[in-house]
Amino acid sequence: MTTLDLRSRVVAPRQVPLAVMVAAMSALALVCAVGLLSDDRTVLGVSVWLEPLKFAVSFALYGATSAWLLTLPHRGSRWTRAMATVFAVTGILDVGFIAVQAARGTFSHFNTSDDAVNTIGQYVFMTGVPGLFVANLVIALILLFQRVGDRPLTRASLMAVLALAYAGLLAVLTWQAFRGQPLIHPDALTLAALGGLLAATALAVRAVRSRAEAGQQAGPP
Repeated sequence: MTTLDLRSRVVAPRQVPLAVMVAAMSALALVCAVGLLSDDRTVLGVSVWLEPLKFAVSFALYGATSAWLLTLPHRGSRWTRAMATVFAVTGILDVGFIAVQAARGTFSHFNTSDDAVNTIGQYVFMTGVPGLFVANLVIALILLFQRVGDRPLTRASLMAVLALAYAGLLAVLTWQAFRGQPLIHPDALTLAALGGLLAATALAVRAVRSRAEAGQQAGPP
């Protein structure tokens, strides 16, 4: 057994930043749920608390899944731990700003108001969204290129594919938003991009499964 094999079997340390993010998002989700029931303010006909609630739930679920995934033995754990910290800190800042804007009774995305809070928040968005994307992409790529003969690493690689798909979806939706296109009314170009992403994800899942089957047939070195 090589040194690299030994290192790959070391269990990654607990993902404390992600755990903190999950706890913060869970608490925020509860606050937003209460806000939905007790606060009748709306923005564009929708409760001001609906958007932060959706983001809080999404980040809590994704963070919990990622925290579990990164405890599996894998190469490059220092990098994944660092990127997980970037993702957690950036996620807290971004979703925190969305919650602040909700509490102020206004919207967060594409808000052109020149007040100080909004100006700072828009800067957070401009720097935070690329940070989330890059951190997620690096983690996914590291996990994707692992030896997948072992069942836990096979699951890790499959989760990495899903993480890449999530990053791709985020990129497509951001591109759609920058073109001023409603989320629920995508044009043919956006639909083509989403279709390509779906096809690429399916092919990647198949490739991981094929590698795992080949590794199991080959047996241990």
